[in-house]
Amino acid sequence: MLALPPGDFQAYLFDCDGTITDSMPAHYRAWTQALAEWDCDFPEDLFYAWGGRTVTDIIEDLNQRHGKAMPVATVASRREVIFQQGLSEIKAVPEVLAHIHDAHRRVPLAVVSGSSRDSVTASLTTLCLLDRFPVLVCADDYTKPKPDPEAYLLAAQLLNVSPDACLVFERHRPRNTGRHSGGHVIGTRPPHRGSAETSHPRRPSRMPPSATPPPPVTSGTTRRPSLRTGTEPGGQTERGDDLEPMLISR
Repeated sequence: MLALPPGDFQAYLFDCDGTITDSMPAHYRAWTQALAEWDCDFPEDLFYAWGGRTVTDIIEDLNQRHGKAMPVATVASRREVIFQQGLSEIKAVPEVLAHIHDAHRRVPLAVVSGSSRDSVTASLTTLCLLDRFPVLVCADDYTKPKPDPEAYLLAAQLLNVSPDACLVFERHRPRNTGRHSGGHVIGTRPPHRGSAETSHPRRPSRMPPSATPPPPVTSGTTRRPSLRTGTEPGGQTERGDDLEPMLISR
């Protein structure tokens, strides 16, 4: 099982793609197929470097980089369709899955993702994990995409837990979002990873002070916890031994 830093953590916050799910290759294939219809290149190293950003931000940046005018909603919708067609190949990352099972009903859990709610829900449903997470914070639920800590701060707020009492599981990338939220961070390395991830140092670093929390959640917004139902997960990915922890403590 992935080693955790010492501490009495009151909530676990998980990134989804590349952390709970070994889904980054499937996402990249969906991107390349959708963008090929617009003759738009998206190098794999850039895809991994931009991990955690919202689909909308990525398409807008690609438009700017390539001088294109791809319709954001159309490309995003097409990419999502292609991704969901390949859901059968998605597996859970075993070391992270073990902590989800161990913490279920003992520690509140949330998913914090840069993907759409439809994408996150579909991935967790495929793995029979949706009922493990009473709170999902997805791309449409916050205004500042990762690496800004707003999404993790929102998840802590929805769980009614102080950010510095949270343990964040996040795919290891050049700028881990969770550390800026004031929580403790486990930086994971999924079985499949691009050059932008493999080149990043693995040594621990100190966490800066907590960022300013997001505005209070009010009735009628999409930023509310939702209870999910599902069944016990079955099976694990066979390549989880390639995942390595990076422990960051205060």
